[in-house]
Amino acid sequence: KYQWLLNVITWFINLVADVGVGIMLFTLALKLITLPLDIFSRASMKKNALKMEMMRGDLEKLQKQYANNKQLYQQKMMALYKKNGYSAFSACLPTIVTLVFFFIVIGAFNSYSKQTDFQVFKDMGAAYDAQLTQTIDANGDSIVYNDEDKSYSINLDFVLNKEDYRKYFTVVENMSVTDENRYILRSDLTAEEVEFIKTYLGITDENFELNDDNRKANSVNFVKKAAEKYDDEYILTDARKAAADTYESNRSKSVVFPWVKNLWVVDSPFKPAIPTYSNLSSTLYGKNGNPSFTEDKYNELTADLDKYKQTGFGKGNGLYILVALSILTMHASTLIMNKTQKTQMELSTVDGANGQAAMQQKMMTWMMPIMFGIFAFIYSAGFSIYMVTSSILSTCFTLLINFCVEKSFKNKLAKEDAVKNEKPRYGKRR
Repeated sequence: KYQWLLNVITWFINLVADVGVGIMLFTLALKLITLPLDIFSRASMKKNALKMEMMRGDLEKLQKQYANNKQLYQQKMMALYKKNGYSAFSACLPTIVTLVFFFIVIGAFNSYSKQTDFQVFKDMGAAYDAQLTQTIDANGDSIVYNDEDKSYSINLDFVLNKEDYRKYFTVVENMSVTDENRYILRSDLTAEEVEFIKTYLGITDENFELNDDNRKANSVNFVKKAAEKYDDEYILTDARKAAADTYESNRSKSVVFPWVKNLWVVDSPFKPAIPTYSNLSSTLYGKNGNPSFTEDKYNELTADLDKYKQTGFGKGNGLYILVALSILTMHASTLIMNKTQKTQMELSTVDGANGQAAMQQKMMTWMMPIMFGIFAFIYSAGFSIYMVTSSILSTCFTLLINFCVEKSFKNKLAKEDAVKNEKPRYGKRR
């Protein structure tokens, strides 16, 4: 749906090799594309404000004259607007187009963040599998590899011998070396040996006795634990490290926003930098409905990334800085826009500064920043960077356009006054 826009975002990020800077450049490019609309919209607003200021005296008289007749005031006001070339709707269409762009970009960033995080996990999976294959090749005696489903099992004989645990067991010779039921704890173990087994299995019952009723279950538990421990220490360690190193290298970070560990997650101390399996699940499934990898595989890939799973100040994905900047920059932009439209709000109704339009404008001064804050709280830090950059650029463009329009308007008035003053004045013939 947003693939063309995703390609543009990717191009800018790859151009500078920094996600934060890439987003800012993308925002600038988008602003330059919509600049003609912004110029038209803001220039129209400023011209209207200047024309309204010229009509202030007449409108204030009308407000006093028709203080008790709002409908008649509106009719007289519209007649005065027409006479002075004032158009209240000239800036609406560009503003609507800009708003449509904003919501398209929300969807694009949301899709991009999911795709990027998922791609990072795919790269982690590739690094994990490659290293695991290498480790398996180097540890052929300790595992039994299954070519059919590309899986492996621990050679329990190898592990029990390596750790000197086989002396505790009798062995059923006609069973596979990967079958936990092949090993049965001996019935003639000494008290010291039973105590060791209790400790190894974490059994705290002081009255525990190894007997015929629990011998098989404890045998399986012991062998499974030994196999898992060996798997963790000798087989999976390097693969997990390879996945972690890949994440460190490919995670979406920026030198400009160093406090955010993953720019495609919310800038919040209460959000982990690594998306959870459930958060990734919407992008895990292919066209056939089968997941690209299971939750167990996800847990394996993130086994050495606990610091990115933590939450809390200094531990989570951010510090709410971009959320605060989204609110502050939008508030500043709204204040400047409101200042431009102050005269219109005061004179567009017979009630003046206490009228409905003026009250709505004051309310928008707070509503827009709050809305941007909510967006920053819901969507990714990357989208927050877009909003902050967009607000700063909008504010700069507004100030520049207002300055140019006001200067041009005053020059135009000065020329008109000069023309009037140069016209010859003739008195009545006596």
